[in-house]
Amino acid sequence: MNCALAWISRGRGKFSRNVASLLVANGDGIGFSHVRMALPPSRLSQRTPRIHERVPAGGVASADQRLNPVNRPCKAMKTRLEIPRAPRHPAFTLLDLIVVIAVLAILTSLLLPALTRGNRRSNRIGCVNNLKQIGLGFKIFANDHQDRYPMQLWPQESRTAEATNTYVPFIFRALSNELSTPRVLVCPQDHRGPAAGFPSLALSNVSYFVGLNARDDYPQSFLAGDRDLTTNGCPVGPGLLPVTANTLLGWSGTIHRHGGNIAMGDGSVQPTTDILLRGMIRRQDGTTNWLAIP
Repeated sequence: MNCALAWISRGRGKFSRNVASLLVANGDGIGFSHVRMALPPSRLSQRTPRIHERVPAGGVASADQRLNPVNRPCKAMKTRLEIPRAPRHPAFTLLDLIVVIAVLAILTSLLLPALTRGNRRSNRIGCVNNLKQIGLGFKIFANDHQDRYPMQLWPQESRTAEATNTYVPFIFRALSNELSTPRVLVCPQDHRGPAAGFPSLALSNVSYFVGLNARDDYPQSFLAGDRDLTTNGCPVGPGLLPVTANTLLGWSGTIHRHGGNIAMGDGSVQPTTDILLRGMIRRQDGTTNWLAIP
């Protein structure tokens, strides 16, 4: 092939000048498909048909048109209008649904304990605020009644277990002017509900015990506190509970987990555990303290 190109370029063929075109294309390999060179002057008058010239209907194409694919007549191209389709998105399969449910279950199991701890912490803070309002109400009452609390106005000989049902509501009804609402008598963590008003107050509307021996001049005395107490590991029911230095007092954990809150005689509130509660009892004067449990 290189030899043929060199022979043509030197002008040694039948025609003497200028290679017009060289097309090499073969389906079976590489070879000469068509070589068109410049014609002698005697044949220059025969014009080669252009690409835009068409063969007449019923006519025959020239040899140049048959051999040269560039000069062949063009056929009209048929076009088809294609409407673009929206891309198909994969459907939400059953496996995807199971994976989503599993992820939600895992997140719930991780977040639920944290939410529960936060709720308990906020409820315990609300309980402390309730006892502070109760302690402040006792202090205001004592300032108006010669430094005496409501339980000191009730005869001691009438303090019986049967009288507790009316005694605890009686004490808190006496503080109705100092307390804004009966809602402060119910711990947010307790299942008991508040009373509609102080006249209808009952034991089922109170979450806090009352210390019958509490005094304004004795800061370490128990004034009020959570009712879920235990003695020797046994829960304490409604009634009067005598407490001495040898009493193994503790918390049952039904209201607050691992502890409880106590309002002292000076109006302060102490969050306590079982150990702290027993230590506070030993530091008292050794007398018997009576607690009215609602």
